[in-house]
Amino acid sequence: MNNNTIPPGTNPSETRIGGHEDQQYRYLNANDALNYFKTRSPVESEKAESAMLEAREFRIDEGRRTKMDKGGELEGLEAEMLVTKHTKECDGSDCAAENKPSSPSPKAENATKALDPPFIHTNMLPAFNTALDQTLIADLPLCIDPITYIRADGKHVDSIVQGLSTSSQNKEIHHAHFLGDTMIYRRLIVYVFAHLLFCSSNRNLLIQFKKTLQQWKAWDGITIIQNYQLIKDHLWDLFQRGLTAEASATPHSEETFRKLVALDAVGICAHLKVWVTDDSKYQELLTLRGQMAQSMVNLLQARLDFPMELKYKPRHVKALLKLCRASGLYPESLALKGIEMERHPVDNGGYGDVYKGQLHGRKLAIKVLKVYQSSNLTKLLKNFLSEAVIWRQLSHPNVLPFYGIYQSDDSLPRLCLTSPWMENGNAVEFLNHHPDTHCVHLASDMALGLEYLHRLQPSVVHGDLKGANILITQSGRACLADFGLAIAIDSNTMTVAQNSTIRSGGTVRWQAPELFNPTGCQQNTTCSDIYAFACVCYEMFSGQVPFYEIRQDYSVIIPVMNGKRPDFPSGDLSQTRGLNTELWDLIQACWAQDPIQRPIVKQIVECLRSLPHRLADNRPLDDIHFPTQAVYGHDEHPFATIVAVDQISPVPAPTTAEQVPLASALTAE
Repeated sequence: MNNNTIPPGTNPSETRIGGHEDQQYRYLNANDALNYFKTRSPVESEKAESAMLEAREFRIDEGRRTKMDKGGELEGLEAEMLVTKHTKECDGSDCAAENKPSSPSPKAENATKALDPPFIHTNMLPAFNTALDQTLIADLPLCIDPITYIRADGKHVDSIVQGLSTSSQNKEIHHAHFLGDTMIYRRLIVYVFAHLLFCSSNRNLLIQFKKTLQQWKAWDGITIIQNYQLIKDHLWDLFQRGLTAEASATPHSEETFRKLVALDAVGICAHLKVWVTDDSKYQELLTLRGQMAQSMVNLLQARLDFPMELKYKPRHVKALLKLCRASGLYPESLALKGIEMERHPVDNGGYGDVYKGQLHGRKLAIKVLKVYQSSNLTKLLKNFLSEAVIWRQLSHPNVLPFYGIYQSDDSLPRLCLTSPWMENGNAVEFLNHHPDTHCVHLASDMALGLEYLHRLQPSVVHGDLKGANILITQSGRACLADFGLAIAIDSNTMTVAQNSTIRSGGTVRWQAPELFNPTGCQQNTTCSDIYAFACVCYEMFSGQVPFYEIRQDYSVIIPVMNGKRPDFPSGDLSQTRGLNTELWDLIQACWAQDPIQRPIVKQIVECLRSLPHRLADNRPLDDIHFPTQAVYGHDEHPFATIVAVDQISPVPAPTTAEQVPLASALTAE
């Protein structure tokens, strides 16, 4: 048939191919259609090319249509096109031929059978002996090195793409292939693309996805990693529109999608490790500004909300702090929303009132800072956010977690700091209600908390240790709280946001003598924390504040500067609570006049552990960790599904020699 001739009797307005009303042939192969429209206008030619992409193969059987598959895309396969109506000029032989069921060629029949929708779910990929989904969600051998992990992950996904291309004899899957090691969510991309290609009837989604992939391939590594949320959201949207029960004849459950999100989150972890440890990439990261910086700051904080290897955490923290300072931006998760706060305070202190509140069912303690001029709130918030980035990184059983900052919706906005609610109150209140408590364990808790703070890089000084700032958990453990005067120390010391005098609120009784020296620096240090630790121990074992016999707080300063210290407590209470001569010797060493003569906190921990006749510690651990799911929505957190990796069953590794084992390095962190 002449490709440029319209068959007699054909009514163009009544004919269709693949949903296009411009097709004018009764039985026409795809090449004939394209050649015909190339002789027409550019608009018609464009429609023909679109028809080529969207055309699907059909057969006629007494008025019924049987969907076969994407004939227009099959290599060397001619798609038999349907004409819905013929004119009366058609002769009998033509009509008879039309009404007779047509028989597709053997090649078309085999291709149709091979590409039936269940194919992608049942066909075993070469070299893996598992179907596509099982191969993609495979949890393969552990690998700690992030660069090795990224390369192994890339090779694993590349071999899946090649295996699927070979088994399906369809090269289109290579659109989902990425060169290099910079792309994230690679497994998820292959999963969505392959299922849109073989299972979905919405061809337009696949066409659009191809264009999007081309855009992603043009991005550099830093653009890719900071667009993690955009990429995941786009893939989820394609899954919802093309592969759910409402959109596809072969429904796909969310379980596989979320498992792949979890595994690809491992890849994001590895990419972040590379960016914060590679010097050139690290410097490039610190140049980010605006929305790109905000996205990276959010991602770093989200990663730090989950455990990681000790050797990588300092670099993540350093990158976060420096990027925050350079860009003037802070993790959005620090600003909490949706908190329900009770109307009346339950306690008050030198820095502000304490309220009880809730966030998604979790009880909170909300400290409302005293701000007397509303014009100071913006500056105070900025200063506190700088400190809050550090506080948020603290994670230890004996350090009270800092959840974030909350701005109340009152007519006069107030700045609020949030942390877990402790039913047992502080150490002073707890011991008043439980006077027979063995306090050696509480002293050990304090020492362990201080050891954690002092060993951080940069080190963190508490700066305001006293009984009222030691909270008691549900299981009876002591937690260091109220970092209102904490100082984070590095080469450039950061001052605290709260500028209240260090001697206010009775704190002076716990202050080291060097802080009273007018010619000294008067700055809290790890040594002054050790002195305050000794004073808190005296407070707990004796049931009295230091120098309780001196009524006025400021009257304590001169005796302390002259070397006076509290005497060994008299009475039976101190012995009931576990005070003995060995422990008293330790307390005296800790409040030595010369800061250099005081033990470091590591020595204190060892001394407390080696005390004779120490009782066994049978207290359970508490669940006071940062409430990640309460702050982030499940789908908003890039690592929300990371725990799903543990639930993925391993599958056999590739059987070909060139395949590299893939890692899963999550819970080892």
